[in-house]
Amino acid sequence: MRRLFFFGIIISFMIQVKAQIPISFTSEFIDFKIDSNYFSVNGIYAFRNMTGELTNSKISFPFAVNASFIDSIRVLNIKNFLSINYKIIEKGISFNLNMLPYDTLELNINYRQKLARENIYILTTTKTWGVPLEKAVYSLTTSKCFEILSFSIEPDSLKFDLYNKTYYWTKHNFMPQTDFVIYINK
Repeated sequence: MRRLFFFGIIISFMIQVKAQIPISFTSEFIDFKIDSNYFSVNGIYAFRNMTGELTNSKISFPFAVNASFIDSIRVLNIKNFLSINYKIIEKGISFNLNMLPYDTLELNINYRQKLARENIYILTTTKTWGVPLEKAVYSLTTSKCFEILSFSIEPDSLKFDLYNKTYYWTKHNFMPQTDFVIYINK
């Protein structure tokens, strides 16, 4: 009888925890680009509604610099190719996600900022979701002659074509301990 009671408490707690997190951030696929003037980010971000109900959640997307230094911002629902309205906040943007029960949604978020000695993409806010990303795939493309001093996260591979070099990272069950930083000689 005690075991059944204890088991019931654990199940009840697990249901409550799951109910508190209606939307899950599951994966991201990001193409970074550095040219002589800009650090550009073009990402696909996947979300999943974990409930049997229509959800409306406010999402905050951080920038490493003040939003006044960011331009060309676009937030697009990939499923229906509709732009999502966003609000600029001091160091990021915020927007609402409306999701059907048990649905998945992919967003394309694209922006650029002036090139700096340290070009930062914030990864550590993944912790606020409470679970690691199932998958994270990153690439960085620069011209062949562009010099990168170092990375905060070492790339898995590097490939060259006629004009460019592209660095690649692939992570599974990824809970970032550091932000993605590209150090250049500027």
